[in-house]
Amino acid sequence: MNTTVFTREAANTMKKRIKWIILLVVVAGAVLLYLYSETQSGTPVHTVKATEGRIRAWVEDRAMTTLPFVHKITMPQDGRILPITLEAGQGVSKGQVVAQMDVSDLSSTLDLADAQVSEIEAQIAVNAYDKIENTALIESKKLITALYATGKASDELVRTNKAELKYSKWLVKMEEELVKQRASSKEKLQRARRDYGQADSQVASARFMSRATWAIAAVVDLFPRYVQELLGKKRLEGAALHHRLAGVRAARELAARRLQRATMKSPVDGMVLRRQVKNEAYLSAGTLLLEIGVMADLQVTADVLSQDVVTVRPGNPVDIYGPSIGTTPIRGAVWRIKPAGFTKVSSLGVDQQRVR
Repeated sequence: MNTTVFTREAANTMKKRIKWIILLVVVAGAVLLYLYSETQSGTPVHTVKATEGRIRAWVEDRAMTTLPFVHKITMPQDGRILPITLEAGQGVSKGQVVAQMDVSDLSSTLDLADAQVSEIEAQIAVNAYDKIENTALIESKKLITALYATGKASDELVRTNKAELKYSKWLVKMEEELVKQRASSKEKLQRARRDYGQADSQVASARFMSRATWAIAAVVDLFPRYVQELLGKKRLEGAALHHRLAGVRAARELAARRLQRATMKSPVDGMVLRRQVKNEAYLSAGTLLLEIGVMADLQVTADVLSQDVVTVRPGNPVDIYGPSIGTTPIRGAVWRIKPAGFTKVSSLGVDQQRVR
């Protein structure tokens, strides 16, 4: 009996020891496994707290920079351009002289036009001086009045002398009759004949003077008309001179504009994009010299696939990045989407419908 009881107690004690040994082995294994995991390098995991927000969708494509307007500085006219010292990339301000033509010939043309304007203005002033003609017109009218008065007096003198001639003729006849009747002397007859001759001579002289006076009056009577015609001619010449003056002034203005255009200035505050001409040369009108742009107006243009551009709207934010920009992208916005699409062949030879 005693042997059986002892065996059972020993077995129970052995079972308890085994359980404790197993538990210690498990704990020791867990500790060893933890220590082993701490000594090994694993993949780090970042965790964040989940929150509600907006999911942004991106459309990515290659783009190129463009300027909406490039100011082209060209030759305004045929001529010789002086050397251009500006370099590409150099900034310019509005109104700054960027190119200059040789203006020696243009200055001479302007001086010649100024001289022609002054000459014609002087001719107009001389032609407008009509005091001599006006004085001649007044004096001629006075002279005509005097000649008419003289002509009338000459006619009256002719009539008087004719009356005397008639009387002298009658007296001669009477003296002849008296001499025949021995009632008068021959001396009186000779005196009467002498008076008749003088009266006849006076009539002829008065008639000549009258005719001469009226002839001179007829000639002088045309003088005011000649003066009026001369004044009319001067008015016509004045009108022609004014037309010539208008033409010369137009030529002078043209020469002044050409001289002004010979100095080419920058229309904006910007930067020289390209310089086409450097050295002095004779160039024709329209030859490109410089290109100037405003870098503040720089735009980025991208050709986006049609299926991607349907989600893009003007005003959407844009990040511009690339090797030339650096690590920090430039923030921009969509300005315009052109309505027309076009077909572009991709690098793989596939036709793609794109929109700019």
